[in-house]
Amino acid sequence: MKRHESTFGHDPAVWVRAKEETLRTLREVAADRRTITYSDLASRVRAIALDARSPAMNHLLAEISTAEHHAGRGLITAIVVHKGGDGGPGPGFFALAESLRYEISNQTAFWTEMVERVFVANAPTRR
Repeated sequence: MKRHESTFGHDPAVWVRAKEETLRTLREVAADRRTITYSDLASRVRAIALDARSPAMNHLLAEISTAEHHAGRGLITAIVVHKGGDGGPGPGFFALAESLRYEISNQTAFWTEMVERVFVANAPTRR
């Protein structure tokens, strides 16, 4: 089997299905104005086996958030949070935001604003 580097060994068509499942889940959660943990999100993806802490999960979320950013809907992965501890997003979220040229002088304020933006962009009347 040919190795697919950007899809972590998965067939590209299967990777696309995993992204679609993930995005659909995130939009449903955002429409309900909720957050979802990395582990809960991973368990809802059926196309591929995902570990909540894996590089594949990070890459999948980055691809989805980048596309949503370019569509003008913000970083939808703002609603994906840690189960314990601070209950916020992982460091990859902020690294991605910076790479997309968001200004982050206060991580908590940025994250809070982005979560609200995602909620508004995915409100049931807007979809």
